[in-house]
Amino acid sequence: MAYKLKSIKQRTGFVNNYYEVLIHKQAKPIGSKGEYQTYDTHEETFKTEEDFEKYLNENYRLGKIEKTYQDTVSGESYESGFIIAYNSEEYDRDSGKYVKYHNKDWFDVRKVESRDTEVKITKTKLKQEE
Repeated sequence: MAYKLKSIKQRTGFVNNYYEVLIHKQAKPIGSKGEYQTYDTHEETFKTEEDFEKYLNENYRLGKIEKTYQDTVSGESYESGFIIAYNSEEYDRDSGKYVKYHNKDWFDVRKVESRDTEVKITKTKLKQEE
């Protein structure tokens, strides 16, 4: 399966520079009634959506995608990221067996934008006190 991103709408009019993606990885053993446990949180930076798609295709071969939304103060909401749910099997050293897990990796996507601003540096003479 290949991932193809649709543009994530942000409410700004600046020039796009890069994408910041905060990834929260959670898992629980299949059949467990317990809560998902976060086992890794890290940030990735991508210059373009295509770079992000390449990362997803290299690291997530299978999975179900669910969109996530964020509410604004005005009561509106916008698409802020997505979750990829998938199953995995990991070796548990304590038990000496493989354990099957249900994973949910949360992707909080931010488009980082900036304005072109001019910075002026001027030289000034300092008066020396005698």
